[in-house]
Amino acid sequence: HNILIGPLTAEEIKKQLCCAYKRPLEVSMTAKGRNLLTGLPQCFEISSSEVYDATIDALYSICNEVRAVLERTAPDIVGDIKVDGVHLTGGGAQISGFDKLLSEYIGTEVHLADDPSHSVVKGECIAIKRPELLENGDFLYRSIKDLIVEQ
Repeated sequence: HNILIGPLTAEEIKKQLCCAYKRPLEVSMTAKGRNLLTGLPQCFEISSSEVYDATIDALYSICNEVRAVLERTAPDIVGDIKVDGVHLTGGGAQISGFDKLLSEYIGTEVHLADDPSHSVVKGECIAIKRPELLENGDFLYRSIKDLIVEQ
């Protein structure tokens, strides 16, 4: 479309139109951005098919990376994953059908997080409050003062 969009518009397009399988019924939305040819603001219509075509290779790439991680994971942990499944969080959980695509690709159940946008942060808060949950991990706790860079 030769329209530059911002991150909030891109996020809205992802939430509303992005899908891991072509939709049986076409869905579209109106978005706005800056026309790259004229430099002026412009509204445009974008369809779920256009978004699918633009994103499906990236979705398969994510599936390949997840499979590669599982192939390098210890057998006992992979066994637990096979029983318990994988939990999908973040932006990927908001893509229609991505849980199904990933499940088919890795051969195990994929669960969607209840609050995918905030689940990682919530988990980090729990870990900070209860560091004993991470005893078996190789984590280094540091003071915020250690992270400040002097200029």
